[in-house]
Amino acid sequence: MQRISRILILVLVLSVFSSSPGFSGSKEEEKFHIAAKAFSDDFYDASLSLFKKFIGDFPKSPSLHEAKLYIAKCYYHRGDYKKALETFAEIERSGEGKDILSETYYWLSIINFRGKDFKEVLSYAQKVIDDYPDSKFIWEAYYLT
Repeated sequence: MQRISRILILVLVLSVFSSSPGFSGSKEEEKFHIAAKAFSDDFYDASLSLFKKFIGDFPKSPSLHEAKLYIAKCYYHRGDYKKALETFAEIERSGEGKDILSETYYWLSIINFRGKDFKEVLSYAQKVIDDYPDSKFIWEAYYLT
């Protein structure tokens, strides 16, 4: 019950903040920011719902792949590793959003590590090392290999 109250308060505060005259940006940016804020505050259920709505409302957004990445991470943090794996694999298959592929490979290696599929762990971690040497996940990838 307390968690629901915190979520409700967060949504109310963010809606007031985002509707204030000093807040600049489009509705698309506002909705993305609110969903990302919910994620950063560990409200994974709320963030998941908000990002799904974002994708429905803005299917051609330049932030589409980043929203999908957040969705996959929400599933991961909720403990739904199967859905997380499916969503990360979908991002990988799309071949779009190359700027998020290194993070996608990192998370795929982490999920496979949890599942004890070490061959896949090495494969994805090596992709980060070989293809994204400037990635912020490079040291984690080296650690996994």
